[in-house]
Amino acid sequence: MPRNEQNIKWPCEYCTYLNWPTAMRCVMCRAVKPSNLAACDVIDDSGDGQLSRSSSDEIICPSEGAHQYPSKKKSAVDNKWPCQSCTYQNPSKSETCIMCQERKPDAVRQRNIENAESNFVSDSNVRNDSNIERKTKSLLKSSKWPCSKCTFENWPKSPKCALCSTPKNRARSDEGMVKVGNAKKSHSSPSLKNSPPRSPRSPLGACKKSSDSSIEVARIEDEAVIQLSDSLQASCKLRNDREDILQIRNKMTNKDWLWLAACRGIRDHNVTAVKKYLSAGGDRTRQLTKEDILVLSEPENFEIGHTLVHLAITFQREDILRILLRPEPPSRSLKRLPSHLSPDLAAAIRKQVAYSLRQKKGAFQCLFFTEQVTFFLPGEIHSFDVRIQQQIFSEILDLDVQKVLEEESLINWSSELIGYYSSRIYPLWNRAAGDCLLDSVLQATWGVLDRENILRRALFESLSEGQKRFFPRWKEAEQIQASEMNYSLDDHQWKQDWLNTVSLAGTAGTSLEQTHVFALAHILRRPIIVYAVKYVKSRKGETIDYARFEGVYLPLLWEEDFCMKTPIALGYTRGHFSALVPMESLNERNVGASSSVDVNEDTHVTYLPLVDHEGRLLPIHFQTVEEIGQEERLLQSWLDCCFTNNGILVAKQKVTPRPALVGQMIDEWLNRYHHLQDDMIGSRGAFKI
Repeated sequence: MPRNEQNIKWPCEYCTYLNWPTAMRCVMCRAVKPSNLAACDVIDDSGDGQLSRSSSDEIICPSEGAHQYPSKKKSAVDNKWPCQSCTYQNPSKSETCIMCQERKPDAVRQRNIENAESNFVSDSNVRNDSNIERKTKSLLKSSKWPCSKCTFENWPKSPKCALCSTPKNRARSDEGMVKVGNAKKSHSSPSLKNSPPRSPRSPLGACKKSSDSSIEVARIEDEAVIQLSDSLQASCKLRNDREDILQIRNKMTNKDWLWLAACRGIRDHNVTAVKKYLSAGGDRTRQLTKEDILVLSEPENFEIGHTLVHLAITFQREDILRILLRPEPPSRSLKRLPSHLSPDLAAAIRKQVAYSLRQKKGAFQCLFFTEQVTFFLPGEIHSFDVRIQQQIFSEILDLDVQKVLEEESLINWSSELIGYYSSRIYPLWNRAAGDCLLDSVLQATWGVLDRENILRRALFESLSEGQKRFFPRWKEAEQIQASEMNYSLDDHQWKQDWLNTVSLAGTAGTSLEQTHVFALAHILRRPIIVYAVKYVKSRKGETIDYARFEGVYLPLLWEEDFCMKTPIALGYTRGHFSALVPMESLNERNVGASSSVDVNEDTHVTYLPLVDHEGRLLPIHFQTVEEIGQEERLLQSWLDCCFTNNGILVAKQKVTPRPALVGQMIDEWLNRYHHLQDDMIGSRGAFKI
């Protein structure tokens, strides 16, 4: 078929793009059309698809100044080897002559191996990193280890079998990884994959020899892949360690940071860091863990299981070692209230307390309790051994508060009330946060802490909805106090102060004021007597401010017949409230202050003084101008008062039987000390109580 000159395309000598004959420059790289077009390969686009050439079989290459791109035919000829017998040009990968089956010369075979190695090195230098990483990841992904017990194929990072939890057998795991890796090597070798099929006439030995060079090339490539996989594993391990460290650091507490600082302090000879950890209550026997060493990032200096003593010996810190071996100071006794030992019963009691809250219809929208309960310590405590009694008191009482109140003659100052009337009162321990007032009120009534803020919500709601009655009484009392101090406020300032007082009641953890005690007396529907220090002092004993909490808080906004005359008692020392509760005696005498007192046999009566140790009447808070000077009448109206034989004005606190849940909580609490006493008797023999 005659060739149409218009269909002859010329290849660019630089980018090999086939350009139309009329094009004077390459469309792709803009190279100039070669002048010797007749000597270049041309493509006939007429449809026969044959390569059209000039009459000469030689390929004339471009000039030396241009980039030289070897043609396909030249590359193919260079890769072929001539047979020594028949001179046939055989493909480079053929180990025997296709025509006469003559064996490839050794020199040609060696040259092919060297070319293959050089080609592999050059190819690996320009190979895409993402392809290599993908290949390595696929190799690692398939390297699962079989369980020695159930033969389940687990992922390489699994420390134990996912099915039977058998620990990973590293010897068998490594063997399995090698086997799987070798299997992938044999399949991924490029020379084996691209080798031509063995001729039926070629002997088996020739095929074995022909595979030597390809195996060598595969070995070189696999070594490079293994080296790359090792580097990837190292980088992955480093990245995983960093992620683990971040997770550990996020979960660490302040004491954990002090612990690590103490460990480094021993290394750096920093005694202050060790003392800070010990002063914060740190455990001297604490041991370094794997997580600690990861965070410290110094495995060469720290070992798992070492304590501070081990580190002090390792780094030869004798001064720190003396501090660590010094006997620990006696720690404060652990508090175990009845509500602590029976948390489920305590939660049920708080639920019952919440159900007993109601709101009376009328103009005074204040919440109140329908049930009237007074908590007291069981007289069974006196039946325990003296050592058990001391343990009980150290676990449920706030001995520091008791010391302050008794030293300042605020409670238990009358020997007549303590001895003859058995009216000693005890301060219960509670939380030292801003909820101490609410805790103490609920302890004095139900024997539990206000952990669910039942009283705080009731207090805030009562002050908010009942402010039409609370605000005028509060404002008048504040004006009386302000006039005594020679200052006054305008209406806007009064309203702003009242809003601040209400907001304190609605914020958990905030300290409360006298107004809140007055409102709590209305929620309880009973008087509250506060035995408080007159001055607030610092820890150094310096006077800070006048306390102003001491006195009697009466529910003056309710009707008298709607309220209970049995009060509760609270103590106040240096910004902290405590519930003051009595203890029933074993030989209950129920002795009254006058012969006209008729006391039920099931009722324990405690006599709370309404005067201080100097005989002065306790102040009544939130009185109006008309009520000033009528303090005794108010006390007689709202309290069941009487005089002792020595003329002390007291209020009767009548204690009725405990509710069922409270009684069950007290019984479980006492059982613990019964067991302790039984163990003491069993170990040391019976003793007289």
